[in-house]
Amino acid sequence: MWLSTVEVTREAVVRTPPEYAWSLVGDSAAWSLRAGHFAFDVPETTEAGRLRCWCFARDHGLRCSVLEVREEIPGQLMRLQPRGTQQAAPHSFTLSVQPHERGATIRLTVSFTALREQKAEYQASWRKNLKAWLSALADVAEGRRPWPEAGIPALLRQQCAELPALASPQGTSAVVLIRASPDVVWRAVRAPGVPADPRQRYTVVCGGRVPGSPERQAGEMPYVMVQLADGRLTVAISMIRELSEGRSVLAQRLDPPHYEMGYRVEPAPAGTRLELTMCWPDARITDAGEQLRGRLTEAVQETASAYQAIIEQHRTGRATGQTGRR
Repeated sequence: MWLSTVEVTREAVVRTPPEYAWSLVGDSAAWSLRAGHFAFDVPETTEAGRLRCWCFARDHGLRCSVLEVREEIPGQLMRLQPRGTQQAAPHSFTLSVQPHERGATIRLTVSFTALREQKAEYQASWRKNLKAWLSALADVAEGRRPWPEAGIPALLRQQCAELPALASPQGTSAVVLIRASPDVVWRAVRAPGVPADPRQRYTVVCGGRVPGSPERQAGEMPYVMVQLADGRLTVAISMIRELSEGRSVLAQRLDPPHYEMGYRVEPAPAGTRLELTMCWPDARITDAGEQLRGRLTEAVQETASAYQAIIEQHRTGRATGQTGRR
């Protein structure tokens, strides 16, 4: 299998000062000028550096890639690359703005690795995509189009909301009794990420709510970013389908196969009963299907036990880190 590095660059001159052009080009909101795409920056600087999540509609859902700011010249250039060599979408971007006698030159470069026989096809596709993106940037910079809003565009958010519930789902559940009040358990359930368990294979880097999505109601879009054992970063985004504050929440993953995870918190004589239920698309019962069921059943039980451990440890004053199962 022969691989080739593909690099495509497009540029355009805009009649606006370079500093104004850069305020647009360097803003994550500018990524929503590509139809079906958007990006948002992680608010805090993590151990992994400054991070930007690039999201796009695909396969009746949402795919995401984590980009790290590897190089930056304030007001002039930003280079973003995926963490790790096996990233699912290994695209690197260089965005730059330079002074021009008529205003400023905006330059966009994308590079990635592709099969040699597909190189010409990908080059043609990205030339077209970058040309359209540059045209939209020029329209905004020169006042022919409004400044893009931060976060997920309304149309794409609506498409995610219309993702159908699982038909004839398979499922598994687990129940634990936690020696803590329902309020304490509920806050842990609603916090982004899954609590610590030394058996897990990755570490939670950060979590939050996708900008532009509602807060504390159905339609909210929480995200969790994790670092895998090999150093790669990945992000999972869900949408809250049902929410009964303080009692239950149902979330659906926006990347295929759109797993659903439900949490129910109920008072119990010795503390709080926490029930976790995971559902996944219906499938034929095969050896592989039974293996999947076994792995997911184990994962749900381990997650429930991890919640129990982290909450009870914090309650007794013992600290622990945060990791999670994908």
